[in-house]
This record gives sequence, C-alpha cells and structure tokens, in this order.
Amino acid sequence: MLFLSFFEWNANQGEHSSKNNESSDKDTVIPGRNTKTEPENEPATRVIVKADQDWQSTGFHVLRGEKILLEVVEGFWNAADGFLLDNNGRGYGYSCAQSAIANKDDTTRCVLGEYTLGALIASIGRTRYGIGNKCTFTATDSGEVYLRMNDNNSTGNSGKLVIEISRLHTTSALDNICGQPFETK
Repeated sequence: MLFLSFFEWNANQGEHSSKNNESSDKDTVIPGRNTKTEPENEPATRVIVKADQDWQSTGFHVLRGEKILLEVVEGFWNAADGFLLDNNGRGYGYSCAQSAIANKDDTTRCVLGEYTLGALIASIGRTRYGIGNKCTFTATDSGEVYLRMNDNNSTGNSGKLVIEISRLHTTSALDNICGQPFETK
C-alpha cells in the first residue's frame, strides 16, 4: 500500500495542475460538441455539352477512387430532330434496348444500349457511366471526363446542357448515388 505524505501529495497536485494549464483549448474535448470537420469540396467546373456532338472534352481530370458530382444546372436538349420532347439530361425514360424491341430498331441507336435514350452519359478512362441530370459516384478509372448525349446519331439532335462537375471530399454529399459503370471500351 502506498502512502504519500501531505507534502508529496501537494507537490504531485501542483505538477498535475500546471500540466493542465499548459494545454490549449483545442486539445480539450467536450463530448457531443467537438466534431472533426471534413475538408470542403472543390469549386465546380462548368462546361457546356451540345446534343449534336459526340464525346466532348471537359478538361476535368479525375483519379480512380475519387468521388465526383455531375449536375445539369441549366438547359434542355432534344434527340431525333424534335420528334421527342426536350429533356434536361434525364432522357426519355426507356433504354435503347427497350426502344429497339418496341420499334424493331437495332440497339446501336445509343452509345450505352442499356441506358436511357437522350440522357447525359460520361466516359472516364475506359469506363462509361449513365449520368442523367444529377449523379454522384466514385470513379473506377483515372482520366479526363468526357460527356455526351446517349444517342449515336447526334446529327439530328438539338440543344445544350450546362453541367457542373465537382470533386467531392465529404461523404455527406453522397445522397444521390448513381453512375453505375455500364461498360468498358
């Protein structure tokens, strides 16, 4: 059993209290109040994507594993010489494969046959993604982001979309997860 004399105990208390006085406020943790702040997301890059052009360079480069947000912020486009209604990047609600069955057309109408006709799509490295009008996803390849309408016959298309592309550093922004890779080139 250890007994400290009054003087030894008092000396130890003085050392303890002087150590406490040396700590800064940022070292003090208050349960339920101190939270680790996440790094902020980078500012968005704005690009224009035209419906009547094939793959269009964005100048935005990503690394495999980075979280990316693509969002249509304005504009409309139309596939098929105006025979279909304008859309804001979402497409027409059915895939090219479904359209081929209904119209006895072949599936080569779309770049991504299993994705929505007229929708915004992306390509990064060797992987292509269905985007729609807003999509948050993790890149499975590194490279520049290329965008276009999901329509192989772009000559009859009209309109344009303004897209914002952001690199995300927070996990809280992943509420609209999509961008399942469809195929690799």
